[in-house]
Amino acid sequence: MSSSAACGFVIRTTTGKPLVATAFNVGCTIVPVAEALALRNSLICAKEKGFTKIDVEGDSKLVIDAVNQVSAPSWKFL
Repeated sequence: MSSSAACGFVIRTTTGKPLVATAFNVGCTIVPVAEALALRNSLICAKEKGFTKIDVEGDSKLVIDAVNQVSAPSWKFL
């Protein structure tokens, strides 16, 4: 495990204009968990802002495959 991990996300318009940008510390964890937390938090934020149509991009194939149920993740969120 790393000593400390951080992650974040950006929500943009269809033209690329940033609407929300945030970063946060997630403590001691592994990269896929930090990536999954960023995804989860971005979806929560999008829902809270009332966005109903979104495209999601990420750079963790493991997390994307888990979300798309291509493979089972090796962790669980409480």
